[in-house]
Order: sequence, then C-alpha cells, then structure tokens
Amino acid sequence: MGKSSKAVPHSDTEPDKPAGRKTASAALKWVGGATAVLSLVFGVQQLIDVVSAHLQRSRQVKELLATSAMQEQARDYAAAWSSLEQASRLSDGGSKTRTVEESLAMDWLENASAPDQQKFSDITEKVTPVLDQAASSAQGQRKADVLAHLGWAAFLQSRDGAPGTSPDSYYRQALAVDPQNVFAHAMLGHWILWNDGPVSEAAAEFNQALAGGRHHDFVRELQLAALEDANNNEGNLELLRVLNAMRKNGEAADTTTRGAAWFIYSHHLEPVSMPLSARPAAQGERPPLLAALAPPEQLATFTWLFDGPNFNQSPVWQRDFYRGILEGEAGRHTEALQSLRSALSELSQADPDAASNEAGTRQAIQSEIAVQTASLAKP
Repeated sequence: MGKSSKAVPHSDTEPDKPAGRKTASAALKWVGGATAVLSLVFGVQQLIDVVSAHLQRSRQVKELLATSAMQEQARDYAAAWSSLEQASRLSDGGSKTRTVEESLAMDWLENASAPDQQKFSDITEKVTPVLDQAASSAQGQRKADVLAHLGWAAFLQSRDGAPGTSPDSYYRQALAVDPQNVFAHAMLGHWILWNDGPVSEAAAEFNQALAGGRHHDFVRELQLAALEDANNNEGNLELLRVLNAMRKNGEAADTTTRGAAWFIYSHHLEPVSMPLSARPAAQGERPPLLAALAPPEQLATFTWLFDGPNFNQSPVWQRDFYRGILEGEAGRHTEALQSLRSALSELSQADPDAASNEAGTRQAIQSEIAVQTASLAKP
C-alpha cells in the first residue's frame, strides 16, 4: 500500500510560559496594589494630622479669646493683650482675632492710666499699629471709631510730652467719615476744654455724642472729667447743668463729681456778712450760679446731690444754709426759713477750728433769715 495522504495537523497553541515569570508578575501587581493602599493610608493619616492640628489650634484660639475677654472685663488690659497676641499667632492673624484685638485696643485707650514710673506711650505703642492697620481697611462707623481712638492715642502721647499729630485732626477725619460718631464728638469736646476753648462749643460736641445713643457711660464720664478739669466759672456752671440733666435722666453721680459740685456751691454761696440777694451786681442780676438753672431745678439737683446718707456730716450747717438760699430763690420762703434756722443752730456745734469765723458766718445767716422773713411777709 502507498503512504497515507492524510496530513499531520498543525497546532496553533504557543508553548507554555515558564512558571517563574507568572509568579513575578503577580508579585509586582501585589506590591503595586499594596503601595497604593499604603500611600492612601499615609495620605489619610496626614490629613487627619492636619485636621487634628487645626482643631487643636482652633480650640486654643477659642480658649485664649475667652481668657482675654475675662481679663479685659477685669480691666487687666496688659494680660488681655498678651492673650490676644498668642491667639493671633496661632490663627495666623485671622479676621476674628484681628477684630477682637482692635476692640481691645480701643477699650484700653478709653481706660488708660499711667501710674508711677509708667507712661501712656507704654500703651499707645502697643495698640497704635493695630489701629493704623484697621483704619486702612475698615469702613463707615467702624473706621470712624478707629480714627477717633487714634486721636485719643495721640492725646495720651502728648501727655508724655511726645510730639505728634494733633488729636483733633483725627477727630475731624472721623467725623468726615461718620458725622454722628459719638467717640469723635466726645473726644473733640474734651480737646476743646483741654485747650481752654469755649465751653459752649464743647457742650455742643458732648450733646451730639450723647444724642448718638452709643457708649453713653463713656461719653458722660469724659464730659464730667473735662468740665471738672476745666476749673473755670463757665465750666463750673455747665457742670451743674449737666448734673441737672443726669438727675432727670435717672443717672448717678459718683463721689468725685459730688465733691466738684460741692466746691462750686461753696464758692458761690459762701456766707458773707451781706446776704447774697443783697450783694451788688451788675444791673441787679442774681449771682451766676443762681441763674444757671431754673430755681426749682437748681433746688432739686442740690437735694439730689447732697441729701443722701453718705453726705459728710461735718458741713451740715453749710448744706442747710445753701439749701435755704436755693429754697428762697424758688419762692419756698417757709422752707427757706426752716433751713436757715437749722443752719444757725448747727453752727454752734461746728468744728472749734472755725470759731474765729463764726461771728461773721452767724451774721450772714441772720441776714438771710431777715431777707426770707421779709419775702414771706409780702402779700
């Protein structure tokens, strides 16, 4: 038989790869996957660390802000400022911290004092850079508040004898931004009196500030301090007008202010051998103090100031003498006689050191009694 014509079939299958190559490829894939997982884990951990550090700083900043607020409330301004500086560093000068720092700077200036061996510049040098930066970015009322306090800082620096920009230039810049700004009006009123300017102009500035309604206590304190420091006749009479307004508004007068008012009454109503109503005056006008307020309001304010339980009992006869004069001016002649007679009786119990003046004082009281008796007898 001949050879078979059937051909041997041809295989399309490649020979098998070696087992080692397969294992290496799988290992490389596993390593790549593991590296990716580890990278993700490390990335997540770094993110957690960053977030944790941020939260920790935020907690620290919050705690420092709370500490600063308590220190400010206790008027430990240096400690409050130090706490805020730490908070500012931790927050990289965040806007919230900057705003609190600006407010503290203004509060510190409003209550600044310079005890022995200290200067106002110890305060102003700390806070002025913060306020300078705020003035360049703030708007509206906030900007005017900052400018006014920069003026106050300039005033305090001048108390140290340091040259610088005149405070009123800052106040007027503030009013150009906010014409009703209470700080600028009040501080400008103070500046006018500090330089012996017209009391009427200063009064107008303080009235504008009080009408604004903000920071009433600060404005009033500054007004009283400025008038007490002015120490001139018109300033004294304006002080009485302010006290009368305070009485009607239900405000309180502290011991210092009461003392200043007592000095004014004793200066104008001191007993002399001739009754005040008979003193020679230009065209018969009453003494300026008696004309400063309507007689009933003058009497009400005097009573409000000096009829409290804390009144110094040593000048009781003087209080009754002054009250008698004011009651007479108010047309209350019966009460005036009672007060003047009480003063005469109390004079005998006065300090023996005043005995040398007692005769003239007694004569003055008796003269006033005669005037009030005559007024009472008129139909």
